[in-house]
This record gives sequence, structure tokens and C-alpha cells, in this order.
Amino acid sequence: MVRLLLEKGADIETKDKYGQTVLHNAAAAGRETTVRLLLEKRADIDIRDEYGQTALHKAAEHETRAEFRSLYNASEAADQTIVGVLLEKGADIDTRDEDGQTALHKAAEAGHKTTVRLLLKKGADIDIRDEDGQTALHKAAEAGHETIVQLLLEWFVFGEVHSEMYISAKISSAFES
Repeated sequence: MVRLLLEKGADIETKDKYGQTVLHNAAAAGRETTVRLLLEKRADIDIRDEYGQTALHKAAEHETRAEFRSLYNASEAADQTIVGVLLEKGADIDTRDEDGQTALHKAAEAGHKTTVRLLLKKGADIDIRDEDGQTALHKAAEAGHETIVQLLLEWFVFGEVHSEMYISAKISSAFES
């Protein structure tokens, strides 16, 4: 449908009453094919809605399809998620909305482990604080997402995510030194 509308000359940057474009809505709905098509047609990846959010914020907050897929195919590359597509096309990973929140804040608060991991691997700044002084770690803890809290703590301490066995070995070797 979107392809047909674009072929008929629809304006790719038209905004709804919330200032959101088709790209915002496609990203929020998990429509990866539509997101790719819109980006191929040069949709502005940096357009902000009335809350200061870009398509990356929307995708990070609503990345349910990628989370569901990863349960069935753990080896699937996380880069194939909508967040991965947006980053690949040049989205600013640390762009902030009107509340000072980044995509990492949104994904952590929503409990999207695959997306949080991807954002960290792609270089998201774990230390960014929003307008209330909260980091993504605060958001995850507030929302009760223990696995996200653990993931963020591991990244903070080790600079990457490791297995529990690796962490235990690292801690043991630290005490032996």
C-alpha cells in the first residue's frame, strides 16, 4: 500500500496531528519492509514529532517484532531489526527527545533486551541522563526489568556483555591478583 501511494506521488514527509511521519509510524509498528522502503525513498530519518522523538525512538520503544523473532531464532542478526536498519542508514544513536531520553532509555524502559544489546554494541552512550537525571539503567530498574538492569550493569563494568561464567572467572582472577 505504501509503495503504491509513493508511486502515486504521496508526500513522504506528511505529518499527522502528533507531528509523526509515515516513518515514525512504520518504525513504531514494527514494519521493517516499510521502513526500508521509506528510507530507500529518502525519508528524513531525523524528523522529530511533537515530543521531539525520531523514528529511532519509536522503534526502540516498540521493537516487539524483533524481540519475538529472537525467541525463535537466537542466531538471527540483531542488525536486521528496525533499530539496526535506522542506525545503518545514519540515525543519531544518542539523539534526545524533549525529555532528554535516547533510544537506549526507551528500549531499557520497555524491556527490549535485544534492542538494548544492539544499541550498546553500536555505541550508545550508557551515561546519558534525561531531564530527570535518569540513565537507561534507572529506567530499566524503575520498570522492573531485571534482565535489562543486569545487561546494563555488565556493559557498564566490562564494556561488553559476557556470560555469567566469564564474569565469575573475571571476578575470581581479580581477587587472586
